[in-house]
Amino acid sequence: MKPGAMLLVKKVSALRATYQIRLLTYQAHQTRAKLTIMVPKSCTILPSLNSLIDRFPQCIALERM
Repeated sequence: MKPGAMLLVKKVSALRATYQIRLLTYQAHQTRAKLTIMVPKSCTILPSLNSLIDRFPQCIALERM
């Protein structure tokens, strides 16, 4: 992982833009880092998180494991 990169691993069936994710996105944006969110392949991404990813594509990456 690159210096300044952030990794968040969530083992959930559905993921929304929680306060934790919004705060980490803000921190990534301020420090010009990249937040990588790892979720299971079967995880449903809810519209609130999709909207956040669309607003900050340079800060958030979604990875399915």
